[in-house]
Amino acid sequence: MLNIPAACFFFLLFCGQANAEAIWGVDTNVNVPVAGWFLDHTYVCVGSSSDCYAFPSWSSTSGGSVNVVGQANSTQASAARARGTCCASNMYYGIDGVCHQHSNQVLTQAGKVLSGSTIGGYSYSVFLFGTFGTCLYC
Repeated sequence: MLNIPAACFFFLLFCGQANAEAIWGVDTNVNVPVAGWFLDHTYVCVGSSSDCYAFPSWSSTSGGSVNVVGQANSTQASAARARGTCCASNMYYGIDGVCHQHSNQVLTQAGKVLSGSTIGGYSYSVFLFGTFGTCLYC
């Protein structure tokens, strides 16, 4: 079972920044069919495993494997949370991007993006929507 809070505690301890918050992207390895292709679902958490953001907003924010970890100061963490909420409400699935682009929109607030090598369909979604997709209303 994934123990994200403990992993994040040790990450922050190692980096020596007690006032920073961990931010991480998760690959759930759950295939979501899109236009005949199958994409793994991703989501992002900021600070704790109970503060996670997914697109579409009703999709899963539990389980999976940590794909990328970064740290964010309080300003970056606030921006990541705002981006996670706003983009989940204002992006159109398959038009502005998919969960991969949403995750990168949130992760970029801490200077990170998903590592696509383990995410099914990631290169296809980046080809179609770019690394970040569009989220024009946030």
